[in-house]
Amino acid sequence: MYIVIETDYYAFDSTQKIYIVYMHMDSISVSVGDRVDQLSKVGQSGNTTTSDEKNYHLHCGIFVAQAGLT
Repeated sequence: MYIVIETDYYAFDSTQKIYIVYMHMDSISVSVGDRVDQLSKVGQSGNTTTSDEKNYHLHCGIFVAQAGLT
């Protein structure tokens, strides 16, 4: 599971927004259109291994794309 968050920040001009993506999530705690801040819990990190080991981890990334992507 993954989630993409559209920030309030622009990269170059008013058409290019900065987005944050969190991947390998076990659950998502927000819905489309929710506003989140720095302390908001957006979900639970996941375990993507097929073994019995609990290898909980999270991947995140920042990217620039056309405003209104989400």
